[in-house]
Amino acid sequence: MNIKKEYYTDMFQWAMLVLNGIAVAFLCTFIYVTTNRIRANYDARDFLGGVMTIPDNPRTNLWLCLALFGLLIVNFVFRHFLQMRNGKGSAISLVAELLICVVIIYRLDFNYNGLLLLVFANVIAYVKDSKAKMAFLLLAIVGYLLADYELLSIYMPLYNMSDYVGYYTFTSQQWLFCIWNTMISQNIILFVGYCFSVINLQRGTIEEVNVLYHELQNANEQLSEYADMAEKMAQTNERNRLAREIHDTLGHSLTGIIAGLDACLALVDVAPQEVKKQLKLLADVSRDGMKDVRRSVSELRPDEMERLSLNASIRKMVTDMGRVSDTQIYFDGSGEKLEFGEDEENIIYRVVQESITNAVRHGHAGQIWVTMKRIDGEVLLEVKDDGIGCKELKSGFGTRHMKERIEMLGGTITFDGQKGFKVTAHIPIRWGENMIKVLVADDQELIRQSLQIVLNSKEGIEVCDVATDGREVIQCVRRQKPDVILMDIRMPKMDGVQCTKIIKENYPQIKIIILTTFDDDEYVYNALKYGASGYLLKGVSMDELESAVRTVYSGRAMINPDIAAKVLTLFSKMARADYTIQVGKKGVEELTKTEWKIIEQVGTGAANKEIAETLKLSDGTVRNYLSTILNKLDLRDRTQLAIWAVQTNIAPYVKDEED
Repeated sequence: MNIKKEYYTDMFQWAMLVLNGIAVAFLCTFIYVTTNRIRANYDARDFLGGVMTIPDNPRTNLWLCLALFGLLIVNFVFRHFLQMRNGKGSAISLVAELLICVVIIYRLDFNYNGLLLLVFANVIAYVKDSKAKMAFLLLAIVGYLLADYELLSIYMPLYNMSDYVGYYTFTSQQWLFCIWNTMISQNIILFVGYCFSVINLQRGTIEEVNVLYHELQNANEQLSEYADMAEKMAQTNERNRLAREIHDTLGHSLTGIIAGLDACLALVDVAPQEVKKQLKLLADVSRDGMKDVRRSVSELRPDEMERLSLNASIRKMVTDMGRVSDTQIYFDGSGEKLEFGEDEENIIYRVVQESITNAVRHGHAGQIWVTMKRIDGEVLLEVKDDGIGCKELKSGFGTRHMKERIEMLGGTITFDGQKGFKVTAHIPIRWGENMIKVLVADDQELIRQSLQIVLNSKEGIEVCDVATDGREVIQCVRRQKPDVILMDIRMPKMDGVQCTKIIKENYPQIKIIILTTFDDDEYVYNALKYGASGYLLKGVSMDELESAVRTVYSGRAMINPDIAAKVLTLFSKMARADYTIQVGKKGVEELTKTEWKIIEQVGTGAANKEIAETLKLSDGTVRNYLSTILNKLDLRDRTQLAIWAVQTNIAPYVKDEED
């Protein structure tokens, strides 16, 4: 529909160009022909006695005006087919057009100024920036008002077309005035029609945007379901991790105790004194094992986080751990007034807990010092001990897990094992004092202004700058150091994908949300590959946009489950490229018939509701199955499961289960 409307708009522009060309050629030719006729009939003396002035050289004037209008046509065609919008080339072209029109009007002694209406139309069509458009329009309007013949003839000696028309008979005069006035009127009518066409085109665009907005709003209603599922999956993974930890610690202790008891049985009749020593050692091992079990079990009961503040919870945990481990633990918390989100507090709590556990279990520390305080807009978290330390730091599960958790908050963490062991983390202060600095990057001014106004009205969020293309984004990042970037994909000079790659290589802490309509899946795939934290559809509600900003700022991703089918091809590309998902053979063998069918549906991009309808299950049952599947295959989330399903030919497994 819009394509048809754009066609009519272009036709109005071309019609105005042709009509103005005819008008200029008519006026110049008329003056030239009439001048020659006056000379041929020797009527110059009488004619000169009735006029104020005459043109210098009608013939030269004719060819000069035609040549200038030819340049005007070339300029118009060049700009039209190159689709110049809002760039330096567009500005130069429009300025050149205005100057050419002014020169032609001047050569016509201001007998015709309708060319400036053509300039008006082209400014409306090719200038999208509101400030630049207003400047061009004001300039053209001033020129149109000043280029009035009746006004200028008071101060300047100008020839009048009416004087030349008056040379002919009455009937000829009527025809000449009719033709001339018709061209002037038609030019005005075409201009008015063009303006209505532009208004109609914009109205159609707004209607399409509204339709897309409602469609996207419906799609995002499924986001809450995805968020709930993700939260449950995270809780399940955490419980499994703690269960494995209990198994490892208790299993290790029991293995040692069994081995010691076997030794006692062998020595009881031969060396009773050695048996006593062995039993004493077994008692120590049992006590240590019990301590490990108590510490691990305590992680399953973070009840204090529900009742107490972050500082009070850490202080209680430090006290309890000190009693259990017989280790002196000191806590200095000067961050009582710090405000964090619930998930952020849990991460900080777990990092402190993990650090103390490692110090006691592996470092054999006698004293541990825990410090949490505010320094220059961030929280300094430090846990150090007087234990044995380590000369070479190896990236184990514990340190890797802490690093991942702190990075989720946009912070950094370091480890030092030279003198004892020290864990140092720097965490940005969240909703308390610091504002979330957002950079908006989009080549459409309306979108930039709308996002800026809405986001600035949200508590804790500040739009620090806006950019129209990728190069400006990089410049703004260097100046402002934003926390989150709302990045359009299709932008001039440098697109959002390339810009995302450059920013994530140089500023990995900055979170990027891609705003796209998914016209090009390749763009989306590369954006995710280069480190985008999420992507939203243009037209998303402002509340959901605010939630997305806060979500990615906290270190999580923002993915719309409704577009899973469209992104499925991206997973295939990942699978064929450098993104391979590996699962254990044991987990695959444990999958049931129903679980294989659900995996097959996930691999096709089906949402939970669609899977439930296909397999005649409830939504809750499907969610439970997915949680079980992820646990069996040791996968992080639904995305990894979908990629694995694409990479793996699961059809034989499904068939075998059916058989």
